[in-house]
Amino acid sequence: MIGIKVNNDNNYVYVTLNYRHIIENNWLDDLKYLCEPTEYHEKRICVRFITDIGVTREANRHRVDSIAESSTRYCNYSKDKFNGEITYTQPCWIEDEEIEKVSPYRTDIIQQENGVIYEQETSEWSVIDWWLWSLACSELAYMKLINLGWKAQQARNVLPLNTQSELIHTAFESDWKHFFKLRTAPSAHPMMRDLVEPLKNKLF
Repeated sequence: MIGIKVNNDNNYVYVTLNYRHIIENNWLDDLKYLCEPTEYHEKRICVRFITDIGVTREANRHRVDSIAESSTRYCNYSKDKFNGEITYTQPCWIEDEEIEKVSPYRTDIIQQENGVIYEQETSEWSVIDWWLWSLACSELAYMKLINLGWKAQQARNVLPLNTQSELIHTAFESDWKHFFKLRTAPSAHPMMRDLVEPLKNKLF
């Protein structure tokens, strides 16, 4: 994302761009022209979010902004870099105490006998039990697919929206105001509101 504004009175051209553009075009010497925002030169703000894929999909809808996200095509969660596990985020509507009081969840409730699949021992399960179990099954399936030869870009098909992701979001100040107007509204997703309301209070 590049922004260009011209001050015709003083023959100045103000260029706002990503650091990535500077590196890719070998323009490091131009950093000596860095200056504070002016009426011709709007401020840009870069924020690093750690959230889940479901929330980043909403942020990615702000297409005029510059957005970079960790890629599940190349993140192989079976590797040491990820401690051989998938990290999930905890939805803001689930309290820590709710998870702590849940009895250990099991991954063997789906049984098969004579070709018939059935469930067992789930009648007492809470909504948290089911949530935790679904995440455990997703991780188990992902690791099995990797071990059986699938690449990360293939195995990622079983990853849930709760999978943790990292997002670098860069936008002009005016675009951030538009972002906050949409993403802190009562109709916004609760996890998005929980993530960005503190940021809005800090920036504006």
